[in-house]
Amino acid sequence: MTKKAQIETLFREGKALGEIKSLTGFSRGYISNVLCNIRRPGLLRVAQDRWVEKSGWRSSPRARQARKMWRKNHRMEAAEHRRRMRRGHQKATLPTAQKHAQFWTPDEIYFLEKHGGTMTIRQTAIALGRTYVGVQLKARRMGFDLRGQKIGAGAGYFKASYRTEEVRT
Repeated sequence: MTKKAQIETLFREGKALGEIKSLTGFSRGYISNVLCNIRRPGLLRVAQDRWVEKSGWRSSPRARQARKMWRKNHRMEAAEHRRRMRRGHQKATLPTAQKHAQFWTPDEIYFLEKHGGTMTIRQTAIALGRTYVGVQLKARRMGFDLRGQKIGAGAGYFKASYRTEEVRT
């Protein structure tokens, strides 16, 4: 049962916000947002005490400008975060990497092509005995899509269209 469904069933049973909080352990803010969406589904909370109609507030010029400014102001932080993550992955795969600066064998390339979309780069690097950056560069040079059906860096989170019957092992 999802969080929203739990809150909704407790609300339908007549429980108050405090009781729902103590039973579920969710924050008051989250519970109040869910309850507001149940009580008044046409409204959306955009700030602490500001509610707007759901009819396209995200596409307003002011909202677009705010998103643009946020991206501009946080570009360097995001780049530094990506660098730190990549260094961490590289450091984690270095102890298991035995094939530094060696040519890739056809078996390794086949493994990368076959499992690249289902395994993370880190898992693939450990399985092949290569470094994280080595696997990443080889896949990029060969034109393989290592993201496959995964969403973002969190392996295990798959697109909605990805069915369990299609999972390759």
